[in-house]
Amino acid sequence: NLTQSAVSKQVAQLEELVQHLLFQRVRRRLQLTPAGALYLAEVRKILTQIEMSTHFLRSYGGETEVLRVSTPSTFGARWL
Repeated sequence: NLTQSAVSKQVAQLEELVQHLLFQRVRRRLQLTPAGALYLAEVRKILTQIEMSTHFLRSYGGETEVLRVSTPSTFGARWL
């Protein structure tokens, strides 16, 4: 549950990080730019790989170890 301003700030930070506009803002609507569409396709592949790795580890019967992970809250909320 994020406010619109918080989401807007995170999108702006992501666009700054990748040095491309990812969304075209038109009358309170967002559309993916070509760069945004390419980025989305690549991120989906990565998220699919994370999901597959998670399923693999769930079925793993070996010894356990401690894993410490630091992520942005939006990523962690979805995947951790």
